[in-house]
Amino acid sequence: MLRKDDVKPRAYKQVDVFTTSPLQGNPLAVILEAEA
Repeated sequence: MLRKDDVKPRAYKQVDVFTTSPLQGNPLAVILEAEA
């Protein structure tokens, strides 16, 4: 079970995908400095 103490804030950027026009595509969150 995930506890509140286990959750850490992460920096992220939101990018627009599947479009050439700003704010017209699908939003995608990209987690910065993440490890796989």
